[in-house]
Amino acid sequence: MSESTTDEQLPLPIRRGTDLDARVRFQGNRTVLPASNRVVWRLSLLVLTLGKFRGQTASISSLHLISWALRGNRTSNMLRAWLTGQHVPDLVTSRIDPLLDTTLRLAAAEGLITLTTNGRASLTDRGKELAAVLDGDAEVLAQEKALLSDIAPLNDSSLAKRMGGAFNVA
Repeated sequence: MSESTTDEQLPLPIRRGTDLDARVRFQGNRTVLPASNRVVWRLSLLVLTLGKFRGQTASISSLHLISWALRGNRTSNMLRAWLTGQHVPDLVTSRIDPLLDTTLRLAAAEGLITLTTNGRASLTDRGKELAAVLDGDAEVLAQEKALLSDIAPLNDSSLAKRMGGAFNVA
C-alpha cells in the first residue's frame, strides 16, 4: 500500500487481552481556512481598525459595521459607496460580523484591548504597539488599509451620520 509523504500510520494503543488489531491513519487537511476565520488575521484587523478610530476607541456597533465590510470585496465596496455618498445605505444599515464578539474577547484576553460595560473597545498600550507595527508595513493588510483610508475619518458619530443616522447592533 503506497502512502503519501504527508500521511502517517501510527498504531492504535491496544489493551492486552483483546484481539483488536487496528491502525490509525492521519492525513493532511486540504481544506483552506478563509482568512476571515483565522484568529491572527481577525486580531490584527481589529487592532488596525481601532488604531484608525479617533482616540483609538470605538463602539461595538461601529466595529461590527467595519468588520462586516472588511470580510470581502463586495462588502467593502458597499460600505465604501455608502460612506463616500455614492449610494444611499439600504434599509438594513446594521451590519454584523458574527465572529467579532469572539475576536473582541480574545483581544481582551491577549491584553490588546479593553472592553467597557457601555459597549466600547479601546486599544491598550500593547494594542497600540501592534497597530503601529501593522500600519508601518505597507504589504500587511494592504486592501484593508485602503478601505479604512477611503472611509476616513473613523469615529462613531461620523459613521452614524454618513450611514443616515444612529445605528445599533442588537
